[in-house]
Amino acid sequence: MYAEGTSYQALFTSFVKYHSVPEAKQRWGEKTPQHAFFARDAGEWYPPGTILHMIRDPRDVVASLQRCLAADTVVSNAHDG
Repeated sequence: MYAEGTSYQALFTSFVKYHSVPEAKQRWGEKTPQHAFFARDAGEWYPPGTILHMIRDPRDVVASLQRCLAADTVVSNAHDG
């Protein structure tokens, strides 16, 4: 559907469109922590956008990671057998 993945910017934009267009979203956000290292690039790619720096309680981060690790995954399913 979105075959514009000729650069990282184009690929990232394709993912955003894929998730926001079908649901008629007017705004979108991306919260992958590692993308903080690319904040300058994101600002150049999306000039009208706003970058928010949020600081979470470390206990919430740990709880969230534990839920992710406890999710149904191929690895957890392999151990259930």
